[in-house]
Amino acid sequence: MSSIGQDSTQYRLDESRRRLLTPLDHIVEYSEMLLGGFEPGDVSEIPARLRNICAAAQELRRLVSTAWGESYAPEMNLHSVRTGMLPFLYEISQNVGELLRETAPHMTLGLLRIGSGTTDLMAFAQEDTLAKQVRAPARTESSKSFA
Repeated sequence: MSSIGQDSTQYRLDESRRRLLTPLDHIVEYSEMLLGGFEPGDVSEIPARLRNICAAAQELRRLVSTAWGESYAPEMNLHSVRTGMLPFLYEISQNVGELLRETAPHMTLGLLRIGSGTTDLMAFAQEDTLAKQVRAPARTESSKSFA
């Protein structure tokens, strides 16, 4: 592979990694910030959901870091990261949705930022799938006659 091709591939991988880790860092930071308003031993539903969000984001971050830490074919790992993300993103979005329905207004901005990061990650996870679904339109009988 030429140096230009390698540079392009490396740039794409670095950009993908940044697109994954930045929202994950924000999700963890906002979850921890919101948790700071509760007592450490509080086991009520709101802090429990925030801990679930934070744990899912941290586990997803480990998944991403592990995939990029592998010395072989990080480009191939990108597909497995995308498919592996979905259960964690589902967990985060479920908890954010429940918290938005249950919580006081002072938490809304932080929860919306967590939700925004989750949406960015879901879009990233689905890019691979969407690209495979785009196909050339099937040729109709009328278009065949002009060929």
